Order: sequence, then C-alpha cells, then structure tokens
Amino acid sequence: MKNKKSKIRIRTEEELEDRNKGLVEIRDVLEELGIAYFIWGGVLLGAIREGDFIKWDWDVEIGVYTEESYPKREKIIENLLKNGFTVKKKKRSNDNFKITATKHRNKGREATSYSITGWKKNKKFYERKLWKIPAEFLDSLDKIEFRGNTYNCPKNPKAYLEWQYGDWQTPKKTEDKKEYIHPRFSNRGILKTIGNYFYFLKRGIGKRKK
Repeated sequence: MKNKKSKIRIRTEEELEDRNKGLVEIRDVLEELGIAYFIWGGVLLGAIREGDFIKWDWDVEIGVYTEESYPKREKIIENLLKNGFTVKKKKRSNDNFKITATKHRNKGREATSYSITGWKKNKKFYERKLWKIPAEFLDSLDKIEFRGNTYNCPKNPKAYLEWQYGDWQTPKKTEDKKEYIHPRFSNRGILKTIGNYFYFLKRGIGKRKK
C-alpha cells in the first residue's frame, strides 16, 4: 500500500507569486460575471496572520453565494478554461456547489489548487455539506488588501477566523483538519447542534426582544 504523499512543504517565493497570479485571475473572472465572492479559510488566515500566503498551505479558497453563482456555474467553468485553468473537479449539487481548478505548475511541483465554493443561506448560517459560517459574517463583506490587490472577505475577519479555527494566531503545520479546524465550524450531527447553541448563547443572539 502506497503512503499518501503529504501536502505539507514550504513553497518557494516563485510558487507563491504564481499562486497570487491565479487568485487575481479568478477574482477577475468572478467580477466579470457579476458574481460576489470572498476569500476565506487558509488564504484569509495567511493574509491576516502572516501578511502573505501560508507557505505550507496547498490550496486557495474563494467563496461565492450559491443562489447567484450556481445558475452561472457553466459560465464560470468556461471562463476559467479560457484563462488557462485546468478544471479538476465539479460538484454540481446545489447544497455542495464547488469548482476546483489549477494553474501555474512550477518546475515539476504540483500546481496550486483553487476551490470556488458555494455557500447557501439557511436561517442564521451560510452552509455547505460539511461546514457552516454564521450569517453575520457573510450578509455583508469587508475589504482586505493582500499582495497589492483588494479582495472581499467576511465581515469582521478576525472574529470569523476565531469561529473557524479557534486559536487562529498559533500556526499549525498539519493537513489534519481535526488539528486546526474548530468543531463548531462543522455542519454535521452533534457538533453542529452544540456549536450553534454555545455560539449564540455566548453572543446573546436569538433572544426575544422586550
């Protein structure tokens, strides 16, 4: 049985610059199609904590709103292909919409993987099959400057990072999601129920107005 190749390694500055080019190109594709987007996950964590990409991270996450992006999914794929991306995976279900593409393979190294993920609003959360984000972070967006470009990001991004990672300020060099993703970010079973309860209890959200 073959050992799974680790995704963890330090990327070169040349690779990170190629990664940056791809992120700019995807942002431009989405803006040209009139699709609202936001950077989230590892790329936003790096932008805030490191002021750069996390050098051992292997992918870039760009979020979109399912309601407006899902009907344009074929156009997104078409424009990515026109811009030289290779589309690797397409999850076409409405509740787990995702397009994964790569570009800028560097000297035999694997290319950066870019994931365009759809988020669907359900009451107080935006959800995917596995994850959830409180609506307060995505109902409106902030702006962030990153490598000389401006991107949309979740409202109050540091609070968002706390929701997803817990202690987001401590670097964790691992590809095991259980080691760096906080359980309340889960959209499954008991973790979903417990996470929802304690989050809204802490913030005093959902109480009846007197």
